[in-house]
Amino acid sequence: MRKQLIQLFSLCLLVISTSTWAHSGGHGKVSEQQAVNLAFESVKKLTFKDYGLTIGKLDNSWNKVGKQDFELAEANEQQFIVKAKNDALKQEIFYIMSANGRIIDVVDKQAFKKEHGHHH
Repeated sequence: MRKQLIQLFSLCLLVISTSTWAHSGGHGKVSEQQAVNLAFESVKKLTFKDYGLTIGKLDNSWNKVGKQDFELAEANEQQFIVKAKNDALKQEIFYIMSANGRIIDVVDKQAFKKEHGHHH
């Protein structure tokens, strides 16, 4: 029971912390390009602070990653998955966001493969 309460509390914290990342254009669906833009705009924030996402705080080299290094990997009615790559670190991360642009999680390639079940 205690473990379940801790998990529920952690989930609530994640929802609260990521709700501040939602786009500012209302609560409707965002386009695929807007999803990519949101990921690009948020990556620099992740180099300054750990927002409680799986990826934690990113290396400062992510500040130098260009918009061309972000691409839509997958989209469906419920969510977008945006892939970002950092050639300097040879690292790929995946933004998982809701259809309205709220960032649900950011994970590295290894964690993404395990959770998602296929490669991008």
